[in-house]
Amino acid sequence: MINIKNYWRVAPSALSADFSPFSDEWLPAPIDLLRRIQPGEGVAFATWDEAELVGNVSALGVCLDKGDEGARMDWREVQIVLKPLPAGRTHWRSKPFFGFADTVIQRYGLADLFADRFVDLDQLTFSSRKPAAGVARRLPTIATPGFVYLLRSEYGFKIGKTVSMKSRTRLFEVKLPFRFSVEHFAHFDNYTEAERALHDHFRSQRLEGEWFDLKQGDIEYIKTLGRPGKPEEMRV
Repeated sequence: MINIKNYWRVAPSALSADFSPFSDEWLPAPIDLLRRIQPGEGVAFATWDEAELVGNVSALGVCLDKGDEGARMDWREVQIVLKPLPAGRTHWRSKPFFGFADTVIQRYGLADLFADRFVDLDQLTFSSRKPAAGVARRLPTIATPGFVYLLRSEYGFKIGKTVSMKSRTRLFEVKLPFRFSVEHFAHFDNYTEAERALHDHFRSQRLEGEWFDLKQGDIEYIKTLGRPGKPEEMRV
């Protein structure tokens, strides 16, 4: 089993204005990061919000290989808010990239965040060869059991997934700078497909990322799916 040991934050401002993790396979900069990052390490593509004092992560990536073009990445879209302690804000404000300390990795729950988005991590190919044109570089995800949850806030409803509601409940306190409540959560044999199906079902009601404008009827429909979660599965 592959375990990500090192995690990096990269600021969009460190890259060209036309760079997008969702269209560019190769991370071409910053040069100092390219000298240090190794295949199998994680990257959070994140801006800094000085007004809210939070980092907004729009993509998580895993380095697959390094070459003349930079670091070849596998990116996954996310919408995550990280709240650094006062001592860590300087890094977010001033550095084009930095590595997360072990204590910060634990506080943010980065291992869990990456596990949620990279359930197929063991299937990724860490190779020096570029994938041939027209060949998918991401293998189908394996069926992994876990939870799909519904989060309520003044900004709408978040449909997300996690392998552990207990860990995710702790992460909510770190990530979200506003009030929220867990409206519902349920267990599925394949939580990735369950979340994907719900995102697709409500795609016309998407606000941004994993946030949706749901009505009461939509919530009742979601509650009919999967095996309803038990209080002890979320209690920390």
